[in-house]
Amino acid sequence: MTALNWVARIVGLVLIILGIFFWTGNATGLIGLHMALGAIFVLVLWAIAIVAGVGRAPIPTVVVGLIWGALILWVGLSQTTMLPGSAHWVIQVIHLLLAGIGIGLAQRLATVAPRTAP
Repeated sequence: MTALNWVARIVGLVLIILGIFFWTGNATGLIGLHMALGAIFVLVLWAIAIVAGVGRAPIPTVVVGLIWGALILWVGLSQTTMLPGSAHWVIQVIHLLLAGIGIGLAQRLATVAPRTAP
């Protein structure tokens, strides 16, 4: 769980930094890397949720982690077609909030799991 937690932290930080670059119009050539790392982050979030569930973490928290990962993935992959034009920043903010909450969920699940493990 510790390794998964660190991967979530590091990948999450790199994703936020890349996202800031994209928002400012820089490093757009790295969008593919951002998408790949985003998929890795979601897989790690799901792994943390599953391990936490096996460790008897509260089921609602585990389910939220799994669903939240799917939501991050869906918005991340389809955001370019959502609210195109001058209102697109709304989707970018939503994506940032979803990801930030996802990082927090990963941390919450990782801290709850060891205390509830058999």
